[in-house]
Amino acid sequence: MEKLTEKLEELNQAIVQRIIDLMETKGVKSAHRSEIVLSIQDDEQMHNLEGGRWLTEITPTELIDNNGYSYGHDSISTENLCSVIDSIAEQSVDFRVGTLDSHGNGELYKYFSNKEDAYEHFIEVRAKIIGGEHESAEVWTEERVGDEYESGDTYNIDEDENEELIFNDNEGNELKVGDKVTVVDGIDLESDGELDDGTPLTVEKLLELDSNYITFKDSDGELYDFYGHRVKKDK
Repeated sequence: MEKLTEKLEELNQAIVQRIIDLMETKGVKSAHRSEIVLSIQDDEQMHNLEGGRWLTEITPTELIDNNGYSYGHDSISTENLCSVIDSIAEQSVDFRVGTLDSHGNGELYKYFSNKEDAYEHFIEVRAKIIGGEHESAEVWTEERVGDEYESGDTYNIDEDENEELIFNDNEGNELKVGDKVTVVDGIDLESDGELDDGTPLTVEKLLELDSNYITFKDSDGELYDFYGHRVKKDK
C-alpha cells in the first residue's frame, strides 16, 4: 500500500509541474524582480502572509508578496495553494488597467480578456478620478506582448487638469453635434436599458464631464449618455 507521505510528495510534484505548465501561457514579468511569474488577479486568492503583506505572485519554488518578499509554498496550506493555481488557470491576462494604491502598497491591476472591456474600465475609473470619487490620481491601460506588458492609454489628474477634451468614435474620427453614428457593440445602460449593435443615433451634446463622454439621441428622441468609443461615425 502506498504511504500517505508518498502521495503527498506526488501532489507537491504535481503542483510544481502545473505552475511550470501555466507559466508557458500565462507567465508575466514580475513586478518585483527580473523573472517570469504567475500573477494572481483574484482578491480572494491573495492570502495574508506576514507583516500585513499578501500573496500576489507565484513561481515553481516561491510565493511572492505585494512588497516583493518571498516565501516557501508551505507558507499557506496545500488546499489554498491549489486554489490559487486553479484561479490562475482560469484567469485572463492579455489586458489590464492599473491604478496606484492609496496606502502606498504599489500598483493595483484589474485584468480583462479583451481590449474593449479594459478601455471601458479605464474610462470609468478616469471619470471617477476627475469627479473626486477615486482615491488614485492616475489610471492606465496595458496590453500583454510576450511575457511583458506595454503601456497604452494613461491619465494623471495632476498632469492633465488642463487637458483639452476630445470626442471621437471607435476609429478615432472626431465627433461633433449633429453627427450620425451607429452603435458598434451592445451597450448596457443600466436604468436606461440596452442599445443593440447597429442602432442609429445622433450626437446631441458633447459633455464637459470627461473626454469622449457624449449625449446621443435615438430616432424616438430618447437620450443616452455614454462614451464615443462605443459608436462608429456614419460616412
